[in-house]
Amino acid sequence: NGLKRPVIKMDYFADGWNIVDWLNLVLMIVALGLRMQTWGLGNGLEVYIGDPSGADLSTFTDLSAVAANVRSIHKLTAFNMVLTWFKGVKYINVLPYISTFMQTVSMSGQSLGSWIVVLSTVLFGFVLAYYVAFGEQMETFRTPWKAFIFLTRSLLGNADFSDIYNSAPFLGGLLIILFILGMLFIIMNLFYAIMISALADAKHEEDTKSAKKWEQTVDRAKDFWAAASEQLRLELRFRTCVPGLYSRIMKRRKKIEEKEQERDDAVAAREIAQLPTDLMALGPGNPTYGRRRKPEIGGEEASDNGSEPDLGPLISQAQLKRGDDESDDGGLSSFDANTVGESSTNWGEPSPEAIDLVIDATRHVANGIVERTRGAKAVLFGEMAESKEVLQKVDVVLRILGERAQNLEAHQRKHIKQFNKQL
Repeated sequence: NGLKRPVIKMDYFADGWNIVDWLNLVLMIVALGLRMQTWGLGNGLEVYIGDPSGADLSTFTDLSAVAANVRSIHKLTAFNMVLTWFKGVKYINVLPYISTFMQTVSMSGQSLGSWIVVLSTVLFGFVLAYYVAFGEQMETFRTPWKAFIFLTRSLLGNADFSDIYNSAPFLGGLLIILFILGMLFIIMNLFYAIMISALADAKHEEDTKSAKKWEQTVDRAKDFWAAASEQLRLELRFRTCVPGLYSRIMKRRKKIEEKEQERDDAVAAREIAQLPTDLMALGPGNPTYGRRRKPEIGGEEASDNGSEPDLGPLISQAQLKRGDDESDDGGLSSFDANTVGESSTNWGEPSPEAIDLVIDATRHVANGIVERTRGAKAVLFGEMAESKEVLQKVDVVLRILGERAQNLEAHQRKHIKQFNKQL
């Protein structure tokens, strides 16, 4: 078969945690390489350990390269410590609030990207403005980097603008006001709004998942109770042991169902009463007569059986495209073994969300089929009852006609006998 070309899945790099892992690993390798280089540099050096008074230029040992490598190793290790401990958040994600916070960050990623672009643009403009205006007079703004550090500190409230105002009251006051209005009142509040909105969405999604898990638990409990009742015949035992209590429970349940039916009828009557009078005056000519009532379509939070839940987007846009190896006459596509293997490898294992989505869709379709079957059953039984009533009436009519025919036949025989006697 030959060697297969390795396939790099770019979805792997779409996860930020994988990028952090790679960056952490690369920094470790670089630090290890610098450490080995430092060992190589110090291997051939000899350090003078004699009398310090006898030391001169000939006994001096140049350790500047070794010291530079050691400082670089310390810097890389310090930054790598931050990444290592930041990765710890990934493994404590099992806690409820931590998972909500991480979901908030992931949901606000796109909005935060746009916000960072706006922040960088506006902050860069203020950095250049302060650098050009006060770079000659003040050491704090001597370079753009120093101006950037000062303005970044001011976002945390750790900056003193009095020197700027004393140096140039008009221009300094104007730049201070613009910076406060633009950065603190608009940009930072926009960041707070993005995070609060993402937190609300994450909390709503978390509540939805919790409610779905609770519904699944309740369904399992109901299925277990139904199976246990059927196997152990609990209802029959209960009715046999305490018939009076069973009768009261069934009567109460029947009354509740009747009251619910009365409420539904009252709601339907109010809806009919709210119809326009001109349509009601049409009588049988009303265009709404003879039409089946449309089910109400609720929102995402509606629990009506008539509402259709959002099944989410397609897994891939390739589902809407025609395969390259599909025949032109609309026949079935021909796949070879390699194509099937690659496709099965690319799909991978389905996620728990996808499994829950398929289960919900199947349950929704099954519930719809059951409801339609019950509706068809009710319609069929209604039609059968009407047909039975019509047939009974036809039977009564035929019976009456038969009796009248017998009476006519008896009268005719009587008249024939009288006519024969007269002759």
